[in-house]
Amino acid sequence: AQSVADFKEMNALAQTDPEAVLAEIGAGKDYRIPIITAADLNGLPVIRSRHSMGGGIVSDWFKRGAGGEDAACTYNLLYNASLLVESGAGYAVGLEGLINTSQSNLCFRPLSPEINSHLDIAWKKYRTFSPAERAFLSELEKLIDKNSM
Repeated sequence: AQSVADFKEMNALAQTDPEAVLAEIGAGKDYRIPIITAADLNGLPVIRSRHSMGGGIVSDWFKRGAGGEDAACTYNLLYNASLLVESGAGYAVGLEGLINTSQSNLCFRPLSPEINSHLDIAWKKYRTFSPAERAFLSELEKLIDKNSM
């Protein structure tokens, strides 16, 4: 894998001469980066979840590595951020698996140090679930049981 400096150089070249970058990739140059640190994102237009701004583990991760937590813009849905990334507006930071990247030019790269978070599912107390909702919760419980072993 190439260094972050090589990636930033490629990014700058892509802004002025995208055909040259495509030719290098076609010739076998690999610009993929195995992991991303906060310092790697310093100076790049970062697109962050609005929820992650102003506190919490993501903000702490940015502050530790890059000395700041500025974002070029924020998003509410990672799908919307993916559209901005595809248009060249920046680099989104988000949870892997929330959007399908298999048929796109997008990819996820792990952060270092790794950030772990939890998600909660909540519903109205004493709610009567539809058959589809019961099936969903049943499958979710199976996944939780499987992953907690």
